[in-house]
Amino acid sequence: MAKHGKIRESRSRKIFLVCNTIILTILMLSCLLPFLYMVAVSFSNKTFVDSGQVSFLPKGFNLYAYQYLLRNLSFWRAFGVTVLVTVLGTLLNLTMMTLTAFPLSRPDGRLKGRTLYAWYFFCTMLVGGGMIPSYVLKTSLGLRNNLLVLFLPSALPIFSTILMINFFRQVPIEMEESARMDGAGPLRTLISIYIPLSKPSMASMALFSMVRHWNEWFTGMIYMSPKLQPLQTYLRTIIVQQDYSQLSAEESIMLGSISDATLRAAQIIIATLPILCIYPFLQKYFVKGGTLGSVKG
Repeated sequence: MAKHGKIRESRSRKIFLVCNTIILTILMLSCLLPFLYMVAVSFSNKTFVDSGQVSFLPKGFNLYAYQYLLRNLSFWRAFGVTVLVTVLGTLLNLTMMTLTAFPLSRPDGRLKGRTLYAWYFFCTMLVGGGMIPSYVLKTSLGLRNNLLVLFLPSALPIFSTILMINFFRQVPIEMEESARMDGAGPLRTLISIYIPLSKPSMASMALFSMVRHWNEWFTGMIYMSPKLQPLQTYLRTIIVQQDYSQLSAEESIMLGSISDATLRAAQIIIATLPILCIYPFLQKYFVKGGTLGSVKG
């Protein structure tokens, strides 16, 4: 029975809430603690880092690693490449997804062969040509050492397009019919009705695209020269291969007072901050947009 207007929770419900809280707390800490450790290392003195005395708080606080990075032209050149590719790639993804999802969301009577087109796009998620044919094709098209190779081949992400199709299907058909009666064509209907109503879904798809482009490193390693590599490829070269052959004499002297781990941590923190800053602005759309596009209306 309820007392003072409160509903008594069952024992199984309480156990579920406790277990759920414990699991979510563990997941949160597994994501947060490594990041806090990297922040602490990036601000710590070389002696403490090399001796393994740094945990989650900086020791021997200093800004040497970040001062070095401000002078590292290679890092900022790679950073600029990634920002450019992320912006252009995201805009291209949203444009292609919208123009593809809108006609495919129409009933078969409105677009002949709609089901065939939908299956054609879906099959590309399951079957690929392979790395070697892809490399030969892109090279023959002149995309090697070309920034277009970083976002043009992935212009149409199929999974996000499918979510967008399902979202468009939930828009009341009466709104489209009303627009047609007023003389609006398909493009006008898309711009005036569907795009304004699809802000939550498009924000979610934009976040997916930005994260994918920002974290891409493999394509840059295969197709781009060192001066045109994106940030994640540059970081991989520094962190995994520890290749400092491109550093100047002045930069090499500065590295003598900085631990390798401190420098790597500082670069990772700077590479992570842009996405962390963008996410809060899109978070309010993220869950709503993903849910609306995940079921058929």
